[in-house]
Amino acid sequence: MEEYQGNMWREVPIDRRQGYIDATAAIMRNPDEFERAMMRSLAEWPNSTSAALTTPSLNYQAWMGHAGCAIELESPEHLTRQGWRLLNADEQDAANLAASNVIEIWRGMNA
Repeated sequence: MEEYQGNMWREVPIDRRQGYIDATAAIMRNPDEFERAMMRSLAEWPNSTSAALTTPSLNYQAWMGHAGCAIELESPEHLTRQGWRLLNADEQDAANLAASNVIEIWRGMNA
């Protein structure tokens, strides 16, 4: 993987993109592992998480997924979205449930 620059919106060389896409699909297919990755954002990116989860127009589940994949896999947001497209409906539902669990944990911590 490329040297991690600490953000979700970086570009990676074309010849390395599929690796990120496949890795994000794999982690999203494993709800426990995916939830652990998203939990890292609560500790490692507290300010970004707070800003994201208090922005009314933002898709919170998507942001949590992007954050988890960025922190765990160093995957940029646009490649995480491509990985998402590889999941079937049941896998997407399970990944969304994992994201919702983390969002509820964050809300409980910030109530």
